[in-house]
Amino acid sequence: DKAGKPRASLYKKEDGAGLIVLDETGKNRAALGNVDLEHTATGSVEHRAASSLVLLNEQGNVLWKAP
Repeated sequence: DKAGKPRASLYKKEDGAGLIVLDETGKNRAALGNVDLEHTATGSVEHRAASSLVLLNEQGNVLWKAP
């Protein structure tokens, strides 16, 4: 962004690729593809499929996901 903060992260792993979109504070707000999402309440990690899209709120809680 204009302040020099990263607003997205695109990467490739052995099992696929993913894109994470960050808000102005650096928190994950959207994830597309093979990403590992940590649940804020439980600390557990969920590996998402290549076809997945997840939207998160300011606290990191899932607002919407598919599939």
